[in-house]
Amino acid sequence: MSTITNIKSALSRIAAAIVAAYKTGAGQPALGPAATPNINALLLNLCDGDRDRALWVLRWLAYPLRNEGAKMATALLVSGVSGSGKSLFFEQVIKPLYGNRAITPRKPLNSPFNDWMNSKLFVLVDEFRLSPSIAPRVKQLISNPTILINSKGRQETVERNSMNFVFMSGASDPLINDTNNRRFMVIEPRKALPQAVYAGVAQEIASGGIEAFYHFLLQQLDTDDFCTRTAPLNKKSTMKEAA
Repeated sequence: MSTITNIKSALSRIAAAIVAAYKTGAGQPALGPAATPNINALLLNLCDGDRDRALWVLRWLAYPLRNEGAKMATALLVSGVSGSGKSLFFEQVIKPLYGNRAITPRKPLNSPFNDWMNSKLFVLVDEFRLSPSIAPRVKQLISNPTILINSKGRQETVERNSMNFVFMSGASDPLINDTNNRRFMVIEPRKALPQAVYAGVAQEIASGGIEAFYHFLLQQLDTDDFCTRTAPLNKKSTMKEAA
């Protein structure tokens, strides 16, 4: 057996062990459908192995899918090491659940023309850092029930704000100190999973994993005690006490 084959075999065994370690045990709530063990392991890795926080994220994702137009009082902020799978999970697994009502904007959030926001439900913001100049706008987008839509050459209109935001960042401190942090649920992945897990995620996506995950969020996940204003489970070492 060649050296390359030996390395690939070893990586596959490591990946299988990691996925097995992240499986739901007896008495634990499921963190995803049985058909997507690699996607489930990816989510738990994004939450640094914390099952309670991963379950919170799943419920946050499920609530507006079950209640179309629901405006969550918090946004997700994913800030961690490169290669942890942030984009893979949110861009390739979650974003497709919303079809054309999801977007990854290419314009700044404080751009004067924001017609791209019209009728959107899920907004995935990449390379995010909350500078003082953009902080008030971000707070409005997360919290305000309405939004002013400004299209170039057209009259401004007031629309219902049904957008829920996921902010992704590679910065070590994407939030400025004077921000009221209760608006963010922060998850901080600290390690990258083996490439074999990412390959497993891609395989699950290609073989109906997105549909299985969607069904899990809509029909199987317990969300009875969760609502739009459920407080985030932020670690004290990560977030200051909310004002």
